[in-house]
Amino acid sequence: MKTFILVFILAVFSIGFRAEEFLQRKVDDVLRQVGIEPSEARKHIWRSFSGGYISYPSAATLKKIAVGDRAGVVRAIAELARAESKSPGFLKKYLEYRESTKPKPPDPPKPVSKLREEMKEEHKRNLRNLEEQIAKMPADQRATMQEVLASMREMGMSLDDPENPMFSPEMDELNRQHYEVQLSRYREELAEWEQRYPPTPNAMIKSWLEQFLDVSKDVDFSAKLIPGEGGKMVFADPAYEQRSPAWKMCFRAGKETVQAARMAAAEWLKEL
Repeated sequence: MKTFILVFILAVFSIGFRAEEFLQRKVDDVLRQVGIEPSEARKHIWRSFSGGYISYPSAATLKKIAVGDRAGVVRAIAELARAESKSPGFLKKYLEYRESTKPKPPDPPKPVSKLREEMKEEHKRNLRNLEEQIAKMPADQRATMQEVLASMREMGMSLDDPENPMFSPEMDELNRQHYEVQLSRYREELAEWEQRYPPTPNAMIKSWLEQFLDVSKDVDFSAKLIPGEGGKMVFADPAYEQRSPAWKMCFRAGKETVQAARMAAAEWLKEL
């Protein structure tokens, strides 16, 4: 029963922001009654939402919740989630998260003439630094470093070579083509981002609810568990053992919890 909150509170709603005062007090009271600090619950809820993985309080904490109390906890959190999903605070947090996932456009290519000037300036700085270092070295080490310095100066001459292919008009064209490829990829990623993160969270919430209802629709709560490798409990039916982690979490949550979560999810979907 250790992951019952995962089924609905964290995995499905995955939200935890400022709600109406009376509702917040109600949920906070429910959480404290079962040994979970509201701040801790909200922390795990946000981690689940933003991180793409399930974060939930310790198993020891969750096990303290009596079986008969779990449906009530789910209903209370569902009420909080629905209220908060409509609040300005939730929308602000969602938009901030959405913006943080937005793809970055590629930088336009610099003209090779500009690149040449920047490389020349950098080469001059490197030469000055090396000359200063050589001046501070013992005499027996300077001869070897003078050879390095001469090689660097020779390399610098190539930057002024008008025949250097690195700074040819053809290189400008190659850079432009590379930029166009990057720009095309960026536009594709931006279109995917806009679909995945719409301007309002409703589409995403609806998707979460539908996924939960789908994965929890055929959980066999009477399935038998047997000791497996290393003493870990596994399903006696190999087909069940191949089911998704979310399906197994619903099983561990228990029938009472999942049924309450499904009812709340269905009600919320009607509103959306």
